[in-house]
Amino acid sequence: MIRLKITTVRSLVASQGGPLLGTLVFLALVMTAVAADQARDLIRQGAADMAAQRYTEALKKFQEAARLDPADPEAFFFQGVVLNRQGRHAEALAQLEQSAKHGGKHPDLTFEKGWSLLGLKRWQDASEQLEDYAKAHPGRGQTSEFLGRTNLALGHLGKAESAFNEALRRDADLKPTVQLSLALLEHERYGPEEARQQLEGLLREAPESLVSRALRSRIERLTLRPEKPWQLTLSGGGGYNNNVTGVGQSALLPGEIAGKPSAFARFTLDGSYAWRWSRADSLAVSYSFLSDTYSELPQLDLLDHFWRVDYAHAFGSRVAGSLRLSDEYTLLGGQSFRNQPGVRPALGFRLADWAVSEVAYSFMCPDYYFAAPPIQDRDAQTHTVSFTQYLSPWGERVQLRVGYFHTWNQADGDDFDYQSDGVFGAVRARLFWELEADASYTHTFDRYTNLNSLAGPMGFEFARRDGVDLVTAQLSRPLTKWLRAYARYSFNRVASNVTFFKYDQHIWSGGVIVQF
Repeated sequence: MIRLKITTVRSLVASQGGPLLGTLVFLALVMTAVAADQARDLIRQGAADMAAQRYTEALKKFQEAARLDPADPEAFFFQGVVLNRQGRHAEALAQLEQSAKHGGKHPDLTFEKGWSLLGLKRWQDASEQLEDYAKAHPGRGQTSEFLGRTNLALGHLGKAESAFNEALRRDADLKPTVQLSLALLEHERYGPEEARQQLEGLLREAPESLVSRALRSRIERLTLRPEKPWQLTLSGGGGYNNNVTGVGQSALLPGEIAGKPSAFARFTLDGSYAWRWSRADSLAVSYSFLSDTYSELPQLDLLDHFWRVDYAHAFGSRVAGSLRLSDEYTLLGGQSFRNQPGVRPALGFRLADWAVSEVAYSFMCPDYYFAAPPIQDRDAQTHTVSFTQYLSPWGERVQLRVGYFHTWNQADGDDFDYQSDGVFGAVRARLFWELEADASYTHTFDRYTNLNSLAGPMGFEFARRDGVDLVTAQLSRPLTKWLRAYARYSFNRVASNVTFFKYDQHIWSGGVIVQF
């Protein structure tokens, strides 16, 4: 290498005609070569330290090697290797990217980048790097273990289990950490009891492993301890509603307030307590409260109380049933508006790790308290059958929900007998900067049975037909571990052939959510 550089120096001197310049360039090249040799020695020494698990000493040598020869990709690569083993994954990824930038071709570069991304919980990116490494270098047990972890985090439980089993076949020394991951997988599928069995097996079969020692020291704080039975969420905020009459969900409100806009303040509370007395059975009691206070229309201030009791039973790993008993009590302007008890049995089928189908039936008896002519009495018995498909092909990053429902509403007043068909779709996605996006759309087509008393100038000229659209979109972002900010937009449209019931409504709101 030095001989080639000397030849280059001679040609440079000849072209410039200056012996002093040639001497300076020659000395610079010699010093660069010496620094590169010193860097290589430091990398060899650091590799020996790393093999002996003296990671701090190894890192210092690799950092010094990078200082001496900033163009050497291996100095950056080995810094990333050490930092990964110290759990400093963000720093590791930065060094590995520097190695690639300087032309690094180490065969383990994609594996180490996958490890860094796994530690940073960038599950999909980690999976892609590890898949590339597995194709180029098949047979490494730790690659399979890491792929199992990424698939577990993404919700691909079947692929995760296959990867963990492959890791054990390839490298039996991985059993303690793989068995811990299998316990997490069992917890995800079946609950704490199955996780307990996996962890107890780990403690029996590898009692002196690092994982087992850590488990023994914190045995009551891992998955062996039952999950927190209670949940509490509060939110506060406000917004603007351009047509407050929509609040009553097509209620017959006085004409002088129709279409009036107003700012509003909103407060919500959601609390629940759950009991799990076996792997298959659980019971939860929940309460939700909503308050909307309107600055311009206090007669439409809304208070809503919603109680629920939910029982769930798993018939196996693929089928589960649930039963909900509920009651919703609503006040408008401080006056009782509606009470609505209900019951909802449902059956869910897990078609794949990322796909669950649910069929459900609900029965409700809404009882309205405001005075109305008998023909407009909205007290009813309401039957609804529904099908919902839940999808998460990209794991927790994107979750989808689509479905269909049919409703029969048998009201005491002839004006409110109807049947309705509805379709809906919703998506939840994790975006950049820790943003979470939620969006949903529902469309219903309501066909009323009888001639409507408000249809046409004289009334009773035709039956009512409504097309109802509801769109919501929300962005939220955590501010702290327990505090989240949100901004929300809702659009409601009722397109009816009876003019009295037609309206558009836009609602903008925002605030904070506190989770305990």
